[in-house]
Amino acid sequence: MNRWKAFAIHLGISALIGTVVISTMLLVWYPGPFFTVDRFDLVAANDIKPAELARVADPRFQSIPWGRPPTIAVKSPTDPKEQMRIIQSALEGSDLQTFPQYYVDYEAFARQAIKASKPYAVLRRRHPEPGSLALVDKRLAELGKREEEVRFLPLKARKTDYCVLLDARSGAVLGFLALYPW
Repeated sequence: MNRWKAFAIHLGISALIGTVVISTMLLVWYPGPFFTVDRFDLVAANDIKPAELARVADPRFQSIPWGRPPTIAVKSPTDPKEQMRIIQSALEGSDLQTFPQYYVDYEAFARQAIKASKPYAVLRRRHPEPGSLALVDKRLAELGKREEEVRFLPLKARKTDYCVLLDARSGAVLGFLALYPW
């Protein structure tokens, strides 16, 4: 084996290891979106405090999952003291979506998501640039849906916000669109 062949093998193995590490990191640190009141929020695993995780009663949410969990919702607490604790925490940067003891199945809030969402046509009015309109049309074609069958809500992420596309009847998440949603 000559040195170029050894170099190529070493480079290939290194690239594979790098891809596995980065993919694992992204899947663990950036789980799926959480529906909170009128938008989706992307919560990183390190945003969830171990003390809050210890307060979780529902076994489905007692640990941070490996990989991408299903889209879930967050139900606001009813206890006034707990509400105040979360408000104070939000002022420090940890809002309701970082309290896993309030996680519930997204399907329980899908109707609320539909009510809070906006028609897909709004994206056309907000983004009249030719490139943006082409992206809006392309995504709709990829979904195989008509414009009136799709609604959207904002997805608040760390650096870039996106649109979460919803089925207008069921509220099911259809996908995402890389356009500014606000």
